[in-house]
This record gives sequence, structure tokens and C-alpha cells, in this order.
Amino acid sequence: MPREKEGRVLLQGSGFYMHYYGELVQDKTPLLFVHSTGGSGIMWLQQLRNLSPDFSALAIDLPGHRFSEGQPATRVKPNAGYLQDFVTSLNLPPFVLIGHSFGGAVAVTYALRYPAQLQALILISTGGALQKAPKLREILRQGNYATLNRYAYGPGAGQELLAKGERMFRSVPCQVFHADLEACEHYDARQQLKQIRLPTLVICGKQDRITPPRLSRFMAEQIGGAKLCLLDNCGHMPILEQPTVVNEKIRCFVRLVQKKAAGKK
Repeated sequence: MPREKEGRVLLQGSGFYMHYYGELVQDKTPLLFVHSTGGSGIMWLQQLRNLSPDFSALAIDLPGHRFSEGQPATRVKPNAGYLQDFVTSLNLPPFVLIGHSFGGAVAVTYALRYPAQLQALILISTGGALQKAPKLREILRQGNYATLNRYAYGPGAGQELLAKGERMFRSVPCQVFHADLEACEHYDARQQLKQIRLPTLVICGKQDRITPPRLSRFMAEQIGGAKLCLLDNCGHMPILEQPTVVNEKIRCFVRLVQKKAAGKK
């Protein structure tokens, strides 16, 4: 399979380069993917590969993650600001924003601050507030990545996927994990969710132990007209555990949004 296209853009407001995967293609609806705690845009590889024929799919590395310059922020709001800096610097037209876990918190915050930039919102394995994570911090302190891996993935995850997951977790500096966890612990947008007026799809694994389904149900109830999708036999990483299902959910939802928008013209 050919190597994914990659690029970097100088953030006009921040003054450093942000790395991204994918390609901005004229006349294709942009999909912008934001990764989870300790992650990077490479987590979305299967979404980029599958959805790029139909959409202009882009996945970023947040500041201080993988190939992006800058430092990882210890709060969610600065990350939403960096995201807007990326959108402005790349001259991105109205797009669909897709966030996983911590990236979902960034996506919610972005949607509240910059709704005019968005066509729709897709929130995966996240919540209006994220739980404190003393267990995850202790696992990281001990360097027990096999346990972290089992905690993140559902019972249906195969050994090959778990091995890849462990390698991915081990590749991330601890200070990046801790910065992201601190940002999660200070994030709480539950009282603002009703302000979101965008078409929204909420996806969560039924066996998610990090952001359990009750958080997704609450978000879907608070965001008017939001659609909730709970996946059987799936943990916190549906984008990796069940990529075919997630990709099809994204594709169908975005096409429905496009159809409704075209009908209003």
C-alpha cells in the first residue's frame, strides 16, 4: 500500500510547524481528525486510507506530539486554539471535525468556540467531561504498558492489534502522556453541550473502560439531534478495533449531512 501523503504548515499565530497526514483536495469535503491522549495523527491511518477516495481526509499531530513542533498543552482550550491556527494557516474550508477521547474534548471545545467553521461533528470514545485517571497515571509511572494496553482495548482485540498498541504506547514520552492527562482532568464542558447546534454523531464501544458509554449517552442527550452509536465487543479504541465499522459510520453520516445541506440550497 502506498505511503500516506504528509505535510506540515507554519502556524501563523503560534510561529511553529504542525505536522499532518493526508492531503487537502479541492472540491472534496474536508474531514479533520484529532487524536487521543499520547497519540498522533498516525492513529487514524485506517480512516485516512479508507475515506480519502471520498473526502479530503487530514489527521494532525497536536503540538509536541510525534512530528509537530511546540510543547504539549496541559489544558484543552489551548489545543482548540492551535487547531484553529492550523485551520486558518492551511486555509481550510468548512469541514467535519472528528475527535477521539482527548481529541474529542478538543473537538467539543472547538465546536463551542468556532462553530461557523464546521459542517458537522463526530465524537468517538469521549465525553463532556473526562474522568480523573489515577490508575492510568500509576500504570505509566510503573511503565506497565501491557496493562495499559489491556485497559484500553476491548475483549475482541486480537494479539496482533494488542502488540501494535503496546509499541505505540511505548513510543510516546511520559511527559506527553501526563500533559494530555492533565488537560483531560481539567476539562468540563457538560454545561455547554446544549449550545452545540451542529449535526453530531457520537460513537463509543460498549466495553470502553476509559470513557464508558454513559458519557457518550449524556453527550448525545445534551446535543440536540445528535445520533448515538454504541459498538458491541469494543473498548476505548474503536478506530483501531473496528475500523471498517467506524469508517462506514463516518461515511454514511457525512453523506447524510451533505444531502441535507444540498436540500436546503
